[in-house]
Amino acid sequence: MKKEYEVIITSPESSEVKRFRIKGWVLKLTLYFFITFFLLIAGAAVFYGRVYFTALRVKKLEIENRKLREQNAKITQLERKIEKLEVLREKLYSMLGYEKAPEIKPFVEKTKESVQIRENTNKEGVGEGKGRFSPGMSALLLHVLKEDSITPRGMPVEGVITRGFGPIHKAIDIGASVGTPVKATAYGVVDSIYYDMRLGNVVVLRHDDEYRTLYGHLQHIRVYPGKRVVRGEVIGEVGLSGLTTGPHLHYEIRGREGQINPLYFING
Repeated sequence: MKKEYEVIITSPESSEVKRFRIKGWVLKLTLYFFITFFLLIAGAAVFYGRVYFTALRVKKLEIENRKLREQNAKITQLERKIEKLEVLREKLYSMLGYEKAPEIKPFVEKTKESVQIRENTNKEGVGEGKGRFSPGMSALLLHVLKEDSITPRGMPVEGVITRGFGPIHKAIDIGASVGTPVKATAYGVVDSIYYDMRLGNVVVLRHDDEYRTLYGHLQHIRVYPGKRVVRGEVIGEVGLSGLTTGPHLHYEIRGREGQINPLYFING
């Protein structure tokens, strides 16, 4: 005898009772259908999740490869410029009456706090001592090194760029997991820390009078206003503060003329 199930529906507000019968094979078939459907949905979620994260890794590798190609091209250009400058230096010393240009020895020393020059100059100028630089050249080198130390460079966080710079969104978004360290991209001072309804917890760094960098959607902030920071120092962590659909860092660079595309600085 085939099994049948009787379903009774009642309501406490009325005395009406509804009854209907369901055959056993129909109930089993329905149950099998829902189990199969759930397994298919779970399998699809796992499969497409792996595809999504693989695509993120591929995109990150493409960005890194593009950076390497650009850096290699710039290194080649720099080598050519150095060769031309060396020829020009030889000609200048020849014009000044020297048979051979003095050998240039290392004079740059990097410290944790800043980039400094090991001074090796004299009042007589270039040529009076081997490997020495005139006061004018030393001042120029100090200026160049200072500009390099306060110029934002590289990625502020390890992640994938999910949104680029545009007329409305004058920044870039870098997707990363919650708690990923956010680092300063140049030497500077913490200009301000505040909460914004859209950007959440925000830190703004001032890099002399040339640039300001803004870091938004932070979870934790590890600095305070007025603190001096160096390139690579952790200033906070990626979070979900403000209006955001997922964990990421909102990164802006502001110059004297307005906001600048951070990709120019990330790519060197």
